[in-house]
Amino acid sequence: MIITSGDWHGEFNTVIREIKRLDLQDCTIFQVGDFGMGFAKLKKDLRQLDRFNLTLRVRNIYLYAIRGNHDNPKYFDGSISTSNIKLLPDYSVVQVDDQNILCIGGAISIDRKPNAKQVGFDGKPWKGRKEGVNYWADEALVFKPELVKDLNNIDIVITHSAPDFCQPRIKNGLSTWATEDLGLIEECAVERNNLSKIYDILKANNCPLKSWFYGHFHFHETERFENTDFTVLDINEFWEVRI
Repeated sequence: MIITSGDWHGEFNTVIREIKRLDLQDCTIFQVGDFGMGFAKLKKDLRQLDRFNLTLRVRNIYLYAIRGNHDNPKYFDGSISTSNIKLLPDYSVVQVDDQNILCIGGAISIDRKPNAKQVGFDGKPWKGRKEGVNYWADEALVFKPELVKDLNNIDIVITHSAPDFCQPRIKNGLSTWATEDLGLIEECAVERNNLSKIYDILKANNCPLKSWFYGHFHFHETERFENTDFTVLDINEFWEVRI
């Protein structure tokens, strides 16, 4: 059984409770980014992964995670894994239950810059994110069509953001942030258009492309485009992949 899951933001205790509530076991989970790695020192993050791994190992659950905008990209170079957890490099292809699953991380943080019109966690005007602490300059999607052009058997795609023809299509959420981050709207548009280009390449290669899952936007909706089901997953949501 293949399960997909939305943004976790490092809330592993909450995730463990949800895994137990749903009684998930003997399955493979693909997490769509904002896993929550890089906000603490490496040793502390690795200890947290080891503790989380214990729950997964007992339940025979294997977890693959991609990077979101709230993850340190250095954690996702393929070097970090446990017996049941793998932090995937961008453009990894994983085969599970005879399904070929393309995994591409990365996205832009819309709250990266200070903004006097937005309220922070402390109730005061948003101070922005600090590079190397809770924001990484290389967090965005890295568009590499050369890594997709020869793929002709992809069944499922996992990304953090989404093609521009998917939900959300309204950019109201960007407008206030963009008043003090002048390049934001254009950068987000390019990023989502690049994901659309990846979709076009895969379709041109006659990939089955049954499903595409993503997170980042913190709500749930499924829609069908051409012959592919696109599902945006909410925070800490678990969704079974129907094959």
